[in-house]
Amino acid sequence: DNSWDRKQSVFAEMLLRYGMWKEIGISNVKINYNQFKPYIEEAWDLDFSYTHSGKWVVCAISNNKIGVDVQKIFPNYIDIARRTFSKAEADTLKKMTGLIKEEYFYKLWVLKESYVKCIGTGMRIPFSSFVIKEEKEFYLEVRDRKMEQFQFFDKKIGSNYYFALCNLGKQKFKEDDVELVTANLLLEWIRCY
Repeated sequence: DNSWDRKQSVFAEMLLRYGMWKEIGISNVKINYNQFKPYIEEAWDLDFSYTHSGKWVVCAISNNKIGVDVQKIFPNYIDIARRTFSKAEADTLKKMTGLIKEEYFYKLWVLKESYVKCIGTGMRIPFSSFVIKEEKEFYLEVRDRKMEQFQFFDKKIGSNYYFALCNLGKQKFKEDDVELVTANLLLEWIRCY
């Protein structure tokens, strides 16, 4: 629904303004848009990314390049994996079953999308051109080279959403770095400021 999408976009912008106010004490910033990623000209060395899906709106702010994604879990995702993931990722998925397969797909999807948002290209880079792998944690591989300059964080939200962020730099995000901001808290902040 287009009106729901517009409301979520407005909420995402308000969430960004709230985050900027918390980080640097300024919320009245001009948000510009290019074809790939919104940005703030006077960015005070901060980068941001926001996204929404279903009932969730997510915003991330960092001193480094950052990308964030949230996705609602839908059935019939396997065709998407075959068309968009690398061969290795699609083969790994093929060997899995049930909930494990679904969870792995959505983790990969949000991690990949957070990466292309971090580098500012959006879906212009095919998801099959890079690989997300997991050892102790997820990492990025491009042309068989581990890209250690990117850090990932992912989390399942409730029973039917996945969230991930990608940060360019050595900073690793933890659960404590994530703040849940309710619509009521945001509306109260707007009334006060």
